Amino acid sequence: MENRVFGSAHNSPDPLIQEMIERDAYVKARSGYESLEHFRSLPRGRERSNGIMLSLVKISREISIEEALKISKEFGNNDIESTLLSNMFTPQSAIDLKRVISKLGLIKNAPNFTDILNEIANSSRAFDDGDIFKLMNDPSLTKEDKAAIEFCYATNIIKKDPIQVSLMIQLFDAKQKSLLIPDIIDNWPTSKINEGVAWLFKSTSDSATLQSALWNLTNKYTEDQPDKIMDIIESAPPSNATDNAHKFVVDIVYDTDPEKAISWAKNLPLGNGRKIAMQAILDRVAQNNIKSAIETAKGFSTDASDHSGIAYVGHVVGLDNPVSAMQLSTSLIKNEGEQKIFQNSVLLAWAMTKPENFIQIAKDNPSYTNNENVVDALFQSYSAVSHKNAADWFVANNLLTDNRINNLITNWMFEDSMGASQWIYNMRPSHLKNTAIISLINQIKNTDPFSAAQWEKLLPKE
Repeated sequence: MENRVFGSAHNSPDPLIQEMIERDAYVKARSGYESLEHFRSLPRGRERSNGIMLSLVKISREISIEEALKISKEFGNNDIESTLLSNMFTPQSAIDLKRVISKLGLIKNAPNFTDILNEIANSSRAFDDGDIFKLMNDPSLTKEDKAAIEFCYATNIIKKDPIQVSLMIQLFDAKQKSLLIPDIIDNWPTSKINEGVAWLFKSTSDSATLQSALWNLTNKYTEDQPDKIMDIIESAPPSNATDNAHKFVVDIVYDTDPEKAISWAKNLPLGNGRKIAMQAILDRVAQNNIKSAIETAKGFSTDASDHSGIAYVGHVVGLDNPVSAMQLSTSLIKNEGEQKIFQNSVLLAWAMTKPENFIQIAKDNPSYTNNENVVDALFQSYSAVSHKNAADWFVANNLLTDNRINNLITNWMFEDSMGASQWIYNMRPSHLKNTAIISLINQIKNTDPFSAAQWEKLLPKE
């Protein structure tokens, strides 16, 4: 048996491409069984795995899919690429489509069955739609096979006649609908797009499908017809997907016309869509200039009590550059109420995401821990980094309340019961120590009643 080393050509600019060319040529020149025996003899690795996969695909076409599936069971996951089934079930023509579809029952329990069917349908886009249509009436196919052929037919004609596919949509299951609907909207005639959007919301309530369809719609129209897509999204039926589509519009329009994007977002009706659009605007502005972001945020206020924009800017810059944001806050914001809202948002984002940096700076700025929401966020994030360090810091700064110590001990005992027990034992006698002991007892009394009883002896007698 020939035992060549593939990919060794010195003139190839890319050894992997050369390896693939030689491997494909080797399989093409031999029978599936012959090439399979060759690649089976190679050491484990990429060349062996890919060669075995190609050989099995060839056997599936030369002999039968059943035979290829039977042989494939001899190999483990290290030998067979995850793409084996999809390659084995890739039709070469409309006639071959019938062969492939008729064998789908062999893999109906495969975890990626729907993905394989979708790949078959995508392959069928290259075939003549009339040939596929004929298969839909083939008496030799089962009901399930004909349903798969209908899906392939719909996928094939979707660019040519999306409205026809929209009339077929109820023939398909939820997963198939989720694949077809965004493509239908992407190909819907521009002159009838409002009807297309109305159809979209009547055809599905699935948030992911709606969001994908609206994303396609936004990409299609925003660059050349921004006003049209703005009107479409603004008037679309309310849903989470519609709300999120406001961000899609802002993200694309802002790149070419920031003022247009800002004006549109400001004039949206009150609601979650406007809030999401505002946040998308402020995300972009705050990247370059905190002062401009604050001024832009003020422009979104609906009345004197609406400070949601300023709070959001505080959150954004608190994630990125909290120290600078706190230093600049008094000079950038003159209104004390707005200043406080901005600072608390900065501190909250900072405490949530960079607890160790926060406590380092807070040593010289004790007012940073005056807000209970900020302290709670710091407690949660710092505890996730180190239960002991968080516990020590909160005790030293007199911030460890009964509620916080209960949460601390509950989580700490779950992850490191010895560490938590040692820390509690070493605490100075106090109300907090008693609370910690009670929390520990509650954690272990059902699984270790003896130890729970010993801990209970450390509690003061009433």
